[in-house]
Amino acid sequence: IASWMAQCPLMESSVFKFRDVNFVVGSGNKKKHILENVSGKVKHGRVLAIMGPSGAGKTTLINALTLDAFYGEPSGSVPLNGVPLSGKIFKKHCFGKCT
Repeated sequence: IASWMAQCPLMESSVFKFRDVNFVVGSGNKKKHILENVSGKVKHGRVLAIMGPSGAGKTTLINALTLDAFYGEPSGSVPLNGVPLSGKIFKKHCFGKCT
């Protein structure tokens, strides 16, 4: 983790990007795509608002972006300053700092 921090310090130029984020629940012929190819970025100091009606997938998107899916399978690219994040690294170093 120390090498990750050296490569990707949290600083004023930090950029949190997400690309082609998907979230699938179920398996086989019962597989359902909840999120498909969601992309975006948030620069340091900016606020990201995710809005929509009840059941639109706001919480599912946040769970997929934080790599903290309670069910289903998240996929896609979720790097900070170009360095891929794992759920463990995100929770330890970014949670609350990248929002």
